[in-house]
Amino acid sequence: MSKCTLPQVESTNDGITIQNDYWVVRQDLQQGGAIQSIIFRNGSGRNVLQEPVSCYVDTLGDPLSFMSAGTRPECGPEDALFSSIYDPNPKVEIDSLKGFPVITILGELKNSKGEGSGIHYQERSEYHAF
Repeated sequence: MSKCTLPQVESTNDGITIQNDYWVVRQDLQQGGAIQSIIFRNGSGRNVLQEPVSCYVDTLGDPLSFMSAGTRPECGPEDALFSSIYDPNPKVEIDSLKGFPVITILGELKNSKGEGSGIHYQERSEYHAF
């Protein structure tokens, strides 16, 4: 078995790239620090994610409940879906644990209009050689 190199971290204003000989991960700081791509160098070379990794809260609730009650919410989905990807300015901490990069993102769930929910999130990713 060949020896793996420790992942390297490169940070810019809009994102963080973590990579080693086998994979490349990109976190988008303009979308709440979401992991937006994972590419395996010895695989297809394409992003394996269909969409960025995120967390969200939908304040509309279950649409079937509204339909059975015969009422409709006053607001639309753009007002009611609060997601980490709508936070354009999360706080970022880049540390290491035994030489491995640890990325911690702190932010607030927001809707597509940029309105805050009052719900804060923290996502921590550890990147190891394998």
